[in-house]
Amino acid sequence: MPYYAKLMNRSITIAVLAGALFGAAISYNFKSWIVRDGGQVFVTANGAAVWLYQDSHNEHHTLPVEKFGTPSSPKGLDIVPLTNRAFEDESSHYTGLHDGQVFSLDRTMVSGSITIQARDVTPLDTVTSLDTARVYASFSGPNNEHFEVRLVRLAPGTLQTQTFGGVAFNHFIHEGTGLGTDKLFTEFAYVWIHGFGDVYRNGVQISEDNYIYIGVSQRAHALSKDKVEGRYNYENPLGKLLVHFVVLPYSEKYGYNPIPTGVFGPDGKEQVFFHVNFEENIVVRGNRFLPSKK
Repeated sequence: MPYYAKLMNRSITIAVLAGALFGAAISYNFKSWIVRDGGQVFVTANGAAVWLYQDSHNEHHTLPVEKFGTPSSPKGLDIVPLTNRAFEDESSHYTGLHDGQVFSLDRTMVSGSITIQARDVTPLDTVTSLDTARVYASFSGPNNEHFEVRLVRLAPGTLQTQTFGGVAFNHFIHEGTGLGTDKLFTEFAYVWIHGFGDVYRNGVQISEDNYIYIGVSQRAHALSKDKVEGRYNYENPLGKLLVHFVVLPYSEKYGYNPIPTGVFGPDGKEQVFFHVNFEENIVVRGNRFLPSKK
């Protein structure tokens, strides 16, 4: 074989090997970037949780002093922000809420656990999202019922609300953000998931394709209209988190889709959705703002 032919073959071989190595490097760097930049997060929580009743029957009633304090010495700032409280003078009790509430102020303690595995790759709603999530929640009801909820699929980009591909990391939620509700004060969420899932009561499926949203957020005090005091402590940030878990009576397939929970609130009405806040033993891995404990 002529010398120049051997040289050409050698050059082609080197180029092919270099291209393969370069391609592998790009693939490796892309995969490592996903993890390094918080593209994949794991969350677990277990222990005490708060069950929020659905009805706003006490919306126009006074806020109990023992739970919410007085205008001069407020309590329960993470339940009802100061900006949503009405009162006549500083020395009196609160007389009600300015803008109503999306859930009852009545609540009770339950227990349960939740596991979340989520990946945020697609930044905004699109026809095809690369975001993924697995969620399983298990918790007791006020009367020792046992509920399970499994996320089946992420919300599509065709919904009226922005879902950021189904999964969003490190985003403000509530108030005017378009996420959550405008009746709560803005807070920072490390993980936010929109999707649809199935509901089980005592091992029997009672509903399917219900809209689910989950937020792993800071616990915040709403001090004024323009000021939020986050209870974030860098030395112990995981002790200041809250996992919001909400399953609504809405289905993309069926429209209004009430969940027959069998749980009756203080007003005597059957609760048709879940709002459970997990508060204990919250562990987050993979979020760049929350250093994992060793």
